[in-house]
Amino acid sequence: MQARLSGARQAGTRPQRGPSGPSVESPAVTRTVLPARNPSAVPDSLREFADEEGLPQADLHMLASIQFRGEQPRTKERWRYIYTAITTSRAIDTTETSPHRENRGKAT
Repeated sequence: MQARLSGARQAGTRPQRGPSGPSVESPAVTRTVLPARNPSAVPDSLREFADEEGLPQADLHMLASIQFRGEQPRTKERWRYIYTAITTSRAIDTTETSPHRENRGKAT
């Protein structure tokens, strides 16, 4: 992060401290750098889902990092839905051709 702030200084912008942490102000945009979430902070609902399903630690930590519009899922059922979507979507990457790939760039 320090390199970005130094680069901002060189670009004629100035780093500032925002309400949630450092931010970089430029003529067009001000962005706040949010502090990293504690990777060991696993919601109880996710822990319950992971224990029931026997999830690997890597999958548990990946799920714990998920937020949608600033919020995490609150129920083990929603965690299950998200995990199922992620695991079943792997098939999309393994198919040689996908209807979405074939139609990419073509006028309809």
